[in-house]
Amino acid sequence: MAEANEPKKLVINNEDGTSNTYDINKMAPEAQNNYAKLELVAKELEQIRLQSGLKIEQMEVLQRHYLQEMKPFMTEETIHKQENYNFENGQPHEETSVEPQPTQN
Repeated sequence: MAEANEPKKLVINNEDGTSNTYDINKMAPEAQNNYAKLELVAKELEQIRLQSGLKIEQMEVLQRHYLQEMKPFMTEETIHKQENYNFENGQPHEETSVEPQPTQN
């Protein structure tokens, strides 16, 4: 980013590897206004990137926490209950549930 006393420059990189440099102060007022908007958008985009990185980190921590809480349910002592019954219309229904057993300390 340019210092306060340095003239603002816009550098546009071309597909062929060359670049064009423009002096913002020499541009039309409309172009200067658009450049100011461009700077605001770039700052906001950077903030969004930082915030989303933090949110991803928070979600990963929660994910690990819930996986740890699930460990008691994933032991050999877990009981699988299965219920079979028929609806009034004769349609068979099967239901399976998992119940954790208390761990022995």
